Amino acid sequence: NTSVPLTLTTYPSTLSNSASSPLLLFGDPSGPSTALSFSPSSTPLEGKVRVTVSLTSFAIVLSPSEVSLLIGADPTPVASVESSTPHSSRITFFAPPSTVSGARLVSVWPTRLPSNVAYFTLRYVDTRLPVIESFSPYDVYTTGGDTLTAVLSNFGDTTLTPSQVEVTVLGGFTLTTFTGDDLQVTFDDRTKKASISFVTAAGPVGTSTVSVRNLASTKIATFQIRFITEPSNLPMLSVSPSTGPSSGGTRVTCKLTNFKRIANPASLRATINGVDASSIANIQSTSASTFFDIVTTFTASGGFRIVRAWDASRPSLVGISSFEYLDVNQASIEYANSSQGDSAKSTLVRVGVSNVGQTLSSAGQITLDVSPPVISASVVTIFSSSPSLLDFEVRMGASPTAIGESVAFEVTVSLPGGDLKRSTFAFEALPTGAPVVTFFTPTRYFSDGG
Repeated sequence: NTSVPLTLTTYPSTLSNSASSPLLLFGDPSGPSTALSFSPSSTPLEGKVRVTVSLTSFAIVLSPSEVSLLIGADPTPVASVESSTPHSSRITFFAPPSTVSGARLVSVWPTRLPSNVAYFTLRYVDTRLPVIESFSPYDVYTTGGDTLTAVLSNFGDTTLTPSQVEVTVLGGFTLTTFTGDDLQVTFDDRTKKASISFVTAAGPVGTSTVSVRNLASTKIATFQIRFITEPSNLPMLSVSPSTGPSSGGTRVTCKLTNFKRIANPASLRATINGVDASSIANIQSTSASTFFDIVTTFTASGGFRIVRAWDASRPSLVGISSFEYLDVNQASIEYANSSQGDSAKSTLVRVGVSNVGQTLSSAGQITLDVSPPVISASVVTIFSSSPSLLDFEVRMGASPTAIGESVAFEVTVSLPGGDLKRSTFAFEALPTGAPVVTFFTPTRYFSDGG
């Protein structure tokens, strides 16, 4: 240290007022400095905590701009220089936020003298409570063997491993613990969520509490599941739609109830009339029901076919339903107007039959049968005929006796070609004087209305 005189002179210079005082000059320290203390020594992940650092052997600094500070590799501004002498200095900074918990190395030095650096460690602590974002399934079987997966936030970071997690399942007086190799643990750095999976053990019927614990941070999250018994009776199978053309290609949605949840989709089996169904897809299985899609195959003729579905791991429990193939050669009624008439007189009905498969040239090729056989029906004329549509007119005869209330009749139209060319329409005979609906449109509607 060197003492030199300091003279202060006031102006104007004609006045000889002056004062003097000794000034001590200190050389910069050589080598690193030391962080004597820092408080607090930890901060939550969101940061914003003011940290005070006491340093020794640190070069004299007069303002925050003369100090550089890194947390890890991230530059962090110094908030203030509270004091700085040749013997000690004290500075403050605000901890920035972090996405990862754990220790971070802090480096601080005079900006003009990088070699005069001091190091200390600031620990980031995740103080947030863990949150169960989702878990599945809720219902598990008392026999065990279900894969249960829980997704949690605020539970860990990319360093999370199975050895840091413990899962317990408590139901009644039964406690089962899963650790290490029992668990599958992943962490999605994009969503910052942890996924914990394990295979359930056998448990008692009823509600059980699942606790997921982070052993490194002592964080714990809980949720409840329900143990249920496996179905033992035969499952119920329904199909929709339940009809389709014999040419095949109809996508049918199947629903199984009273059926154990499918653990492995590859084990689901389905047949139509004993033939393996093609393209089993869109499998959605819960303890309440199992849905899946199949595509019907070609069949040479129409009629009902048995549909079966089962889990290959439980082949004795088979769901059974039926699907009706509509022969692509089957004729069908497209329209029959009017569908009502005064019972005291004859009524003309315009009839259209599709999928005829031939061209008819005379009314004699069309046979009509009425049930019950109380009134007559005859073909008046053919307006047009092609293999795709036959358009003709029918005369419905008057009732031989007066009626007091309406009577429904079924009229069967038979064309050359056997049963495939037979179809029916309805006609209603009304009491004399009753209002008659002669026409309405449209005659077909979507099942969802509108």
